[in-house]
Order: sequence, then structure tokens, then C-alpha cells
Amino acid sequence: MRWLLIPVLVAACSVALLFGSETVPTRVTSELAGPPETALTKVDPLWAQLADEDPDVALLASLAFAREHVGGLIDVLERGEPQARRFALRALRRLKAPEAFDGLARVARSADLDLALRAVRALEALADPRTAVVFGELLGRRDNRFVKAAAKGLRALGKDALPALSALVAFVESGRAGGRAIMGALESLGPDAAPVVAVLVRALEAGRASVDAGDAVGVIGAVGPKAASAVPVLVRMLVASETHDGEFRTGSPAIGGASSHVIEDALAAIGGPAVEDLVRLLGHPVWGLRYHAKNALAEMDDRVAVPALLHALSRPVARVRAEAVEVLRRFGKRHPELLGTVVALLADPDHGVHPAAVRALGAFGSKATPYLIDALDGQHAVRSAAIEALRDLGSAGRSAVPALAALLAHDESERFDLIHTLGKIGASAAPATDAILAAAVADKSKVIHQLAAESLARIGPAAAEQLVTALGRGAREREIATHALLEMEPATGMSRVLAPLIHDRSLPVRFVAAASLVLDGEGGEHALEIIRETLHTSDLLLRQHALESLEAIPDRAVAVRMLMDSIEDVARQPRRASSASDYILSLRSTAAALAGGDTADFVSFLAHDDEWVRRLAHTALASAKEADLPRLVAATAHRSAVMRRGAAHALAGHPQGLPALRALLADTDLDVRLAAAGSYWRLSQDAGALVPPLLAVLEAGTPKQKKRAGELLRTIGPRAAFAIRELRGALARATHTGTRQALTAVIAAIEDG
Repeated sequence: MRWLLIPVLVAACSVALLFGSETVPTRVTSELAGPPETALTKVDPLWAQLADEDPDVALLASLAFAREHVGGLIDVLERGEPQARRFALRALRRLKAPEAFDGLARVARSADLDLALRAVRALEALADPRTAVVFGELLGRRDNRFVKAAAKGLRALGKDALPALSALVAFVESGRAGGRAIMGALESLGPDAAPVVAVLVRALEAGRASVDAGDAVGVIGAVGPKAASAVPVLVRMLVASETHDGEFRTGSPAIGGASSHVIEDALAAIGGPAVEDLVRLLGHPVWGLRYHAKNALAEMDDRVAVPALLHALSRPVARVRAEAVEVLRRFGKRHPELLGTVVALLADPDHGVHPAAVRALGAFGSKATPYLIDALDGQHAVRSAAIEALRDLGSAGRSAVPALAALLAHDESERFDLIHTLGKIGASAAPATDAILAAAVADKSKVIHQLAAESLARIGPAAAEQLVTALGRGAREREIATHALLEMEPATGMSRVLAPLIHDRSLPVRFVAAASLVLDGEGGEHALEIIRETLHTSDLLLRQHALESLEAIPDRAVAVRMLMDSIEDVARQPRRASSASDYILSLRSTAAALAGGDTADFVSFLAHDDEWVRRLAHTALASAKEADLPRLVAATAHRSAVMRRGAAHALAGHPQGLPALRALLADTDLDVRLAAAGSYWRLSQDAGALVPPLLAVLEAGTPKQKKRAGELLRTIGPRAAFAIRELRGALARATHTGTRQALTAVIAAIEDG
């Protein structure tokens, strides 16, 4: 009959408050001095909790009451005693009830500044368009706290804050402090904030301290093309941010701290009205200004930027032409018709325009390759630009391989870029394998050696025969070839070339041969023994390659046994070094791949002494095949709680394991129960089966277990609404602070929806 008690109680509270009687919390406190069951029959238990010493519990009580009777809470808000009013405001802020708008608006306009500010925050939480007018009025208050709260609320409203635009503009014009919060509200209005642009321009030109330049520029950018009048001041700010006595300064601030990147973004957003000024900056002697002008033009709409850039190509200043074609490079993939324009610039007499045009060709695909091959015969700057463009083309530049290989043989200055480019071209660059090896051997740099190996690995199996031949040459060639073969993506058919290496003196070389034989289904016991040996070498990178090869072994039982040995090997290490992290990730990946076979070993690892090994087994078994599940399900009845818990975790990926998981929800071990609950929820979303066992953990578990149970219940959220009365009863019985807080958070999560 509690529903009959609520209106009576609200009326009684109102009368008591009007006639100066005891306040609700005070009366509740005195009532609770008697036996709890007597007190709870005399007052609403939710109101009884308003007197709780724990503020979270008190808030929960007011929140719950608000849901049942918003009008009564508003009545307390306007006429109650201070503590009850504060709780009412906090509850309404959480509740976000639209019907509370009028009452909150009245309190927000009241003379009680503390309560008024709380009401403003509650209005903000409503996200109701009607609040825009109230927030606009509050900007006129002299208290800066109201300004910030109102501005925050307007910003959250976005376009719905438009009714407050005139108040926002007036605030900026007034020069009052607190402008940063206002700028956020204006920026959320986007183009609708156009009326404030003129005010901001005047503030920026005057260097007004009340307006943060960075925030102001952000608002101008949000307005977009309608902010055309701000272009001159933005350009002056950009120049000021990048120059100092004629020298370039990276990231130096302009007026009030607006960075050059923020100004660049604003000019790009303004678009067309800023194009002419940005094109003019392409000819500025300071590189930083040219850089930001190019970025801004590249971010503009194609319909605005491309015509402007094409027009810039006819400018008499060579630097403008060079920078304009650099920007056109960014539009090449979307506009293949620009190729002819860029090719025409190859005849430009200026030594800066020609290389820029060559670099731009890299955006136009294979049709540009003939022009780039010709450019390889040019001067150093042109040649470098052609190599870079061919790298951008990737496999589309395959016809340039002979020219690149010939250049690699006699041009040491471009060695790094040439090898890198050939690697990017990929398999089609196989004819250049010997040239890459020769150039790398001739160079003393370890960086070049590593790059050569990586590029040869990208070329792939097509280079395998030359690499095998290189193994019989000098030590440096052997090292590069070995590295390349190890990094190469495995491919079927390679055993024909690599099989003779099975007896090589070097373990990495023997492993490459063994792995290729296994991949082609020709690996005998000798090949498996080499892989087994590699899995226990001290070289973690080599061990990682060996792990990846396990998936190719036809006999899964053998592969799993090798994997188990590797896992035990890592587990025996007293401390797993961070350098082994990639190897451990490979172990997990391989375990997940192999768990589709015999799961016996993985199940046994569920009870391993090392927690890391147990977690790895969970990961692996989550990928087990349906036919292998009986052994995992059987583990849920094992006498070891650790085994049962591990099985519960591993069943998270298997809907067929739901009956076993449901049985574990009643397990005597609370950790097993929690593991089963987590997996069960991921599979079934059945809140009815989960709430009772989790509630039992909340009442009887350790602090850590209670925390986990609370997290799971919060995840379930509104689906656990059927248990709200039981949860409140548990809260009333709870004496442990942690339990009370966990239950409070759970109930709030359920009711917040």
C-alpha cells in the first residue's frame, strides 16, 4: 500500500513545512530511533533513507522518490528545508524529467544563489530546448559561476541554443570575463553564429584580453563561409604566428595564443572567400606560411580549391606555381583529368616547379609512369622527385623497375630511396633482386642492410631463388638473404627452392627450409625437429616465426604439443620481460588457431599454477570447435574450483555451454559463480537467471568479489528492474560501506536506464 502513502506523505511534508513543524529528515531521524520495522511502517522507506549518513544512499532515495512523484519533489524543492532541497535538486538533475522544467526554472531565477546554481545544472541535464531562454537570461548575472554553467548548458543544446544567440553576442561585446565558456556555446551553433563574427574580429584586432584568440578563431571557423569578413585578420594572425624578424618559428603563438594550425583550419572552413589570400601566401618566403596555406587549400571543397589552384599555375611567381602543383597532387586520385596539366608543367623552366610537378605525378597511377621514367635521367632534384613519385605509385610503377635497378648500380646518393621504392613495387621488382643485394653489400650502413632485407621480403617468393644463391656468398649477403627469407610471407611451392637448405649450418636458414616443406605438406620428422628446436632458441623473433609455422603442421596433435612446450617454457621464466610481449601475443594467437583440434592440453591448462597460462587457455578454448566442447563442459564439474572457473571463462564463446554455465551460477565458490555470470551474460542476456546469484555475492563476498558483482549488475542495467525491490531490501540490510555503495550504484544504473 506504499502508493497510497506517497501522496499523503507529500501533503504532510508540505503542511509541516508551511507551519514550521519538524522537517522531513529530522522527523525521519527521530522516527528511526525506534525499532526499524516500526519506523518503516510510519514513513516512506525512500524518505527514511534521506537521513542516511552516506550521501550516495540519500541521493538514491531522492532519485527513486522523484521517479514516483516529481510534483512532490518540486514542492520540496521550492518550500522544503535546505538539506531536502539539495537532495531534491541532485535527484532531478539525475532524473532529467521534462515536467520538472518550470519548477527548476523558477529556482534558477531565485535569489538563493547556491540553490539557483544547482537548479541551472539540473536544467542543463534536461537537454530541453526550452532551457535556452533561461540560460540566455542567466548570462546577465554578474556571478561568473552562472555564466559558465549557462554557457555549458547552451553548448550542450547545440543548434537548439539559437534563442540565446543575442545574449551570447551581447556578452562577448561587453568584454566580461568568462568568455571561453561562451565561445564553446557559440561554436556549437555553427553557421547560425554569424552575427558574432564582427564582434570577434574587433576583439581580435584590439587584442582584447577577455577573448581567447584560439577560441575565437574556432568560432569563426565553425561559422564557415559566412565568416568572410574575418579573413584579413586571420591571415595577419597566421603571418604573425609563423614569422619573427623574417625567420620561421614552429608553433609560435599569435594574439592570445591562437596556434597556426587552428587558424589554418578556420581558413579552410571559410573556403572560397579565403582562397585568394591563401594562394598569395603560396609565394611567401617563409616555409611555414606556405605549409599552412597548402594544407588549408587541400582541405577545401574540390569545387573551390581546384579552379583556384589551376589559376595559380599561371602566376608569374615560380614559387606560387611550385606550391600550387604540390597541392594539386592531393587531388590527383579524385581528378585524373588533371594529369595533362601537371605534365605540361614538366616543361616549366624554373628549377623548383619541375621537381614539384614530377612529385605530383605519383598521384595519377600507371599512366604517369612513362613520364617518371624519363625524369629518372634528370638532375638530382628531378630524379629524387621521380623516385618518390614511383614509391607513391607502388605496383603501378612496375614498368620502371629496369630503370630503377640500373640507377641503383651507380647512384650511391639515392640508394636508400631506390631500395625502398623497389620494395614498394613488390613482386614485379624481382628482376632487381641482385641489384638490391649488391647495393646493400656495398654499403656499410646497418640501416641499408635492414631496409634491403625488408624490401626483398616484400618482393616475396619471386626473389627466393636469387636469395638462396646469395646464401652461398659472403657473410653480409648471407645475413641479408636470411633476414629477407625469414620476413617473407610464406607461400606454397617455395619448398622446391628452399629444400636443399634443410641441412644448412645456420638455424634460421634451416628453419626457413623446414617451414616451407611443412607448408607444402612434405615436412618429415627432420623438418618438425628443426621447428621444435627453433621454438626453444633464445632469439625471440625467430621463435615467433616458428610459432606461426605451427598452424601449417597437418598433425594438429603434434602442433599442439609443440605449442604446449613453448607455453611451459615461458611460464618457467621467473619474470617475463617486456621484450617478449610480441612473442606472448603470438602464443595467444597460435593457441586460438590450434584450439580447433584436440582440446585436452588446453583444458588441463585451465588449472595451471601460472595465471598467465590460464588466461591463454581461456583465449584458446574460446575458439574451440563444437565437437571438442564435451571435454570443456566436463571441466565445469571438476573438483578444482580453479578448473571450474577457467571452464566458465572459456565457455564465453560457446552458446552450447549455456546449461553448464547456468549450473555454475549456483556454485559454492563465489569466484566460479562470478566467472559463470560474466560468460552467461555475454551469451544469453538473461537477467532473471543472473541477478539472484550476483545479489548473493554482493551480500556475502569479499570486497573484490562485491566490486565484480556490482560491475556485472550495472552492465545488466534496466533489464534487472524486476529485482529493484529486492536490491533496495538488500541495501536496507547492508551494514558494510562497500556493499552499500555497490548496491547504490547498481540501483542508480538500473533506474537511470
